Amino acid sequence: MMRVSDIKRLLKERGILLGHGVRNIREEPTGVDTEEDPRITGVFMDSRKVLPGGIFFCLKGTTYDGHDHALEAWTNGAVCVVSEKVTPAPVTHLLVRDPRVAMGFAAMAFFDHPADSLKMIAVTGTNGKTTTAYMLRSIFNSTGGRSGMLGTVIYDTGSVAYHEARRTTPESPEIQSMLREMLLNGCNYCVMEASSHGLYQGRLTGCSYDGAIFTNLSPEHLDFHGTMGEYFRSKMILFRDHMKTPNWIGASNISDPYGKRVKELFPGRIVSFSLDKEDHADFFGVVKSQSLAGLEMEIFYGGKESIFQVSLPLTGRFNALNALGAATLSLSMGLDPQTVKKGLESMPQVPGRLQRYSLANGVTALIDYAHTPEALQNVLTSLREVSEGKIWTIFGSGGDRFKDNRPRMGRVAASLSDRVVITMDNPRSEDPAQIAKEILGGVITEAERKVPPEVILDRCEAIFSVLDRAGGGDVILIAGKGPERNIIFSDRVIPHQDSESVEEWSLARGVKWAK
Repeated sequence: MMRVSDIKRLLKERGILLGHGVRNIREEPTGVDTEEDPRITGVFMDSRKVLPGGIFFCLKGTTYDGHDHALEAWTNGAVCVVSEKVTPAPVTHLLVRDPRVAMGFAAMAFFDHPADSLKMIAVTGTNGKTTTAYMLRSIFNSTGGRSGMLGTVIYDTGSVAYHEARRTTPESPEIQSMLREMLLNGCNYCVMEASSHGLYQGRLTGCSYDGAIFTNLSPEHLDFHGTMGEYFRSKMILFRDHMKTPNWIGASNISDPYGKRVKELFPGRIVSFSLDKEDHADFFGVVKSQSLAGLEMEIFYGGKESIFQVSLPLTGRFNALNALGAATLSLSMGLDPQTVKKGLESMPQVPGRLQRYSLANGVTALIDYAHTPEALQNVLTSLREVSEGKIWTIFGSGGDRFKDNRPRMGRVAASLSDRVVITMDNPRSEDPAQIAKEILGGVITEAERKVPPEVILDRCEAIFSVLDRAGGGDVILIAGKGPERNIIFSDRVIPHQDSESVEEWSLARGVKWAK
């Protein structure tokens, strides 16, 4: 059982303790509960959730400051406050420059360093993180072991039931708690998506990884990071500060210019992969054939040695690249090629990642999370290669996010689709009609040679309208939200899930479907 003195010593050893105040505490634990050195029962950042014996960390956000809630935390039973300054709470304070980083180390220690006992794998990049993580989990489960997974869609701790993810990278107490739960459930591996926000804000403090994959980088979250350079530097925190020394292994997609930089920054540790033979990657893939149901790919090492040919239950060149990345890391970590092949071929359908509905009328509806110009282009380019009929694209753009992407997405959709319907995504504080107008700004030049885009702001209505009009052989891409269950406004949240809209239409029209 940890005591306040243990937390103090840990922070001091890490070089982040600036001092302490209000009451002194002993350097060594006393073995019994005392006012000076009480036992720690939990690590908290929400003053409302603090339990007696908890340690409270004063985090700052854009609209809140944990220092203003320290007194409430003490009222609820906090025995220590970790903060940038002394607060009115009449309890021991440990002063640090960054309470969130301190919280990560404290949570790691409180849950007994769970990452040290797991084979930890991280996936970072703009696009492809979730699908790659699902692929890796399937591969590791094929070894006869068990893999947990923390990512955008679910938190899988190795139990029977999954938890729906609230964010890609949770705060450190939740991460460390789930890692401990994975160990208790018999997991050998953990696959995590590492977001740029989570890395920059220190939510992954306390996590160290045996392997990591860099997928790609394209403009996203620039409302937060400001520039592509800062966005890339946030991603590199993973490789610089969170890898287990000295024998960690990374895999990087060198068909992406930022992927090439990753390999250059960490020579000797990064194994490269690409679908372009001219990149001279360590691992190279050749797509033999593809359809809406999946693709065949052969994987080579060193440009010559064929390792195996794999049948993926996913379509698209970008998914071939995701699979190649997962195979590159797995093989480089010593897994047997046939185990890797088995894992890729048996992976489940990823919710909201080209999630397929094959309708009895010959129409195929696909739900995908693509919400950047690059992701939308990747999906539509792949669908154009395998579609026999028209391609219908339904999409919008999130409010309070990088606005420059809106006309670019409109241009991509208009150039690669036969019919385009612009709808709402998560408007947040913006007017959905204005967002649609900004998307339309990118398709003016395309409208002359194709049917002009429509605007149907009600997302369910847009999906029903397109499903009613599509004919046999047509493909409908419903993009932007993937498995999300709500549409977010500034003052309310309304229930909506794209998959439910497709299924409701199918039931209402009497058209059967199969996944």
